[in-house]
Amino acid sequence: SYRTFSQSDLSAMASRVGELTFNNPIYLAAKTSVTALRTANTEYIQKAEIAKQGGKDRIGDKNDQYKILLDAMDLVAADVVILAKGDEDIITGAGFKVRTVGKPISELPRPVNVLAEFFPKEGSFELSFDKIKGINYYMIRGRVLGEEWQIIRHTTTPNSTILHGFTLGVRMEFAVQAMGSDGLVSDWSYPSEITIS
Repeated sequence: SYRTFSQSDLSAMASRVGELTFNNPIYLAAKTSVTALRTANTEYIQKAEIAKQGGKDRIGDKNDQYKILLDAMDLVAADVVILAKGDEDIITGAGFKVRTVGKPISELPRPVNVLAEFFPKEGSFELSFDKIKGINYYMIRGRVLGEEWQIIRHTTTPNSTILHGFTLGVRMEFAVQAMGSDGLVSDWSYPSEITIS
């Protein structure tokens, strides 16, 4: 997992991921997160260079930027998981490693206490669920009751995620999946239903 990398190794991987995906049409849907990753990495490299001069503030700035870089890498990884749909060539083509064969598909607990609630804006609702320790992002899927599931988005904020753009009066259900390091994913949560208002 890149989360076990040193800061310099993670920055090198971020450079590689950004280079491999930026102009590749396969990853067009991930362009926003890839652009954010490239920006975060450029700023990290600059602050790491300044931190070499020493000083608590400079080192602190570098470490704060590293956290931003790590979050940006998580978002790109989540986009790649969505795009790949299990295709190892797409995952490795983006610069990530694939979970080793023989490892159980799911070693993470499924998200619990998933709750879709009213939000005071038409076509919107608030989704919340319990945070799983050590997990930094989650996938959300939804569907009109009885229809096919669709991936809606990923989030890093389990306690309050606002989702917009749904059809008024439609009964829908939503579920959440935790996504960990090394390609590990949880089972989908039990769904939560809501009538869009």
